[in-house]
Amino acid sequence: RKRATFWVSRGLLLERTSQSGGLSYEAASCADGSSGGGAATIGATADRRDEDGEDGGAVASKEEQESDNMAVYESYIMGMLTNFDSLSLERIHNMLKMFVVSPKYDKSQAELSKFLQRLVTDETLMYDGGMFKKK
Repeated sequence: RKRATFWVSRGLLLERTSQSGGLSYEAASCADGSSGGGAATIGATADRRDEDGEDGGAVASKEEQESDNMAVYESYIMGMLTNFDSLSLERIHNMLKMFVVSPKYDKSQAELSKFLQRLVTDETLMYDGGMFKKK
């Protein structure tokens, strides 16, 4: 599931939940209505297990869902921090509101803060003196 999140966040895959609680992934449609790579349904029903093989439960936690929703913006944030050595939470939030058009950035500063803290926990970013930096 973590690997598929990468492709879902980039809009190439769509995540579908069946009535029984299983996950499947479907190739996102192109603008002309055709699927991106042939067959529309990939058919890989995800086994809700983390990398350790433990059952993650039938329903993902609210925090995990919010994090997945924010994953779309990670590439924008990493790009900003490539161009600017370090940025504050407020500055990242304002830049996302100005420059991210599709999907429209409509998150609160508190939601962004939670996501950035998760990136710090995952050791993707560093937080020092109120500023976020790339590791």
